Amino acid sequence: MTAFAFETEDDTSTLEALAESFAKLMKPTEGGKLLLFRDECTGAIYTECHILGSMIKQFGTDDVPLDPDGSADYRANRNLVDDHAAFTQMQNDALKGRSFSNLVCEFVEGDAKPLRLSEANTGLMRSSAPLKKVLTTLTG
Repeated sequence: MTAFAFETEDDTSTLEALAESFAKLMKPTEGGKLLLFRDECTGAIYTECHILGSMIKQFGTDDVPLDPDGSADYRANRNLVDDHAAFTQMQNDALKGRSFSNLVCEFVEGDAKPLRLSEANTGLMRSSAPLKKVLTTLTG
């Protein structure tokens, strides 16, 4: 069941179907009870939920164009500098059980990798040592 945290007179059936599709595939800990919000600045509709890292690994991609219409080759994510102190710290923190949250993603129904991660902290997906530990934990 999807609930809206904002008032609208628009037909919400498409949003509800998309939220249900997301919940069925990604299996958030909230189950099918997702609360949808609207960013009043951009009009974007979003939810906040918790999913397993293994779901991100299976269905996520960080190969995301920043502007798919204007410049499809320009990517939102940069190459990782895996010997940078900040990345090393992130790996160490993951091994100690730190959860990583507030990943900004876009869900594109029908894609082979429908969860498009567009934030810099997706580097954790590329690092095998911490990933083995993180995959069994929740990511919010």
